[in-house]
Order: sequence, then C-alpha cells, then structure tokens
Amino acid sequence: ALFASVVVVIMISGVASAMAASFRGSRDNAVAQEATALAVERLEFARSLIWDEIAMSTLVTDAPMLSSDGLHLDGAAAGLPSDEALVVDASGLIAAHSSESVDTTSYSIWQYVTDAGGGLRRFVVLVVWSVGGASYSHQTSTLIAEAATR
Repeated sequence: ALFASVVVVIMISGVASAMAASFRGSRDNAVAQEATALAVERLEFARSLIWDEIAMSTLVTDAPMLSSDGLHLDGAAAGLPSDEALVVDASGLIAAHSSESVDTTSYSIWQYVTDAGGGLRRFVVLVVWSVGGASYSHQTSTLIAEAATR
C-alpha cells in the first residue's frame, strides 16, 4: 500500500506539472495574441488617415530601432534592407510612443513612419511586453501609397 501511494503521488505530481506548463503556455499565447491585436489596430488607424496625417507628431530620440542620429529607422534593427528617414510633422497623427494595459500585462507601443520612397510611407509598429520576468516583442509594418489616401 505504501509503494502504491508513492507511485500515485509521483503520477499526480507529473500531471500537475504538465498542467501548470500548459496553463503558462496558454497565458503566454493569449498575451502575444493581444500584442498582435494592438499592433493591427494601429495599422488600421494609420491606413484610415489622409496622406498629410500619416506622419509622426513628435520624435522620441531614444526610441528602440532608431539610428544613432535619431532621425532614421535603423534598417538592420527593423528588418529592412537600409535605413529609412522618419517622417515627422506637426500635422501628423501618429504618436511615437504609447502604453496600454490589458488584464495584468502592460504593453509599450512604439510607432514609426518612414519615407519608403516612390510615394510610399512605411508604418512600423513595435509592441514590447514582459511576462514572468522575460521580455517579448512583436513587430509589424505596412506600406501606404500616397495615391491610396486620396
């Protein structure tokens, strides 16, 4: 009976450990899905603007992914073939940085508008968050044509 009890306790411990890992994975996936939704929400907002409004309203020179001069998006950090000049204008409606909390997770959201050339502006969103002491990020971008905003 003692041996059977030890075996049952070991089996229950294994099942409990597997369930805890499953719950952590499910939580991490839900948090990452929320980060993606936040980024897509910002992409759709940028796509709804007229051309002159698709610009950063301010510049935060210590933002992640900026080149050393603070005036260009670092191509290597952003996964682009080269650096791109930021588009900053007082009439722009894109805030460089914002924060949002969902449930118990705080998200830091960085937004960049660059001149991609040829009548195109690139809009890049970087969402950064921490869960369980580890930091994560999600980045997405879109190109917006001047002709499409008229």
